[in-house]
Amino acid sequence: MRKEELLKCVQESIRREESATTVYLGHLKALILRSGLSESDIAEARKTIEFLVKSNMAHKKFMENMLNRIEEDPKDVY
Repeated sequence: MRKEELLKCVQESIRREESATTVYLGHLKALILRSGLSESDIAEARKTIEFLVKSNMAHKKFMENMLNRIEEDPKDVY
C-alpha cells in the first residue's frame, strides 16, 4: 500500500470515530429525554454510552498519532 492510500484510510478511520461519537451522544440525549426508562436503567445506559464515547476518543487519539508517524516517515510503501 502506498503512503498516500494509507493516510487516506487512517483519516477515514478518524472521521468515523468522530461520527460514531456524535451518534452515541445523540442516542444518550434521546434516551434521557424520551425513553421512558427507569432512572436506574437510564443510569446504566448512560454509563455504557459514556464508555463507548471514551473508547472512541482513545482510539481516535491513537489513530491521530499513527497518522503523524506515517506522515513523518520517509517510506512510501507499507
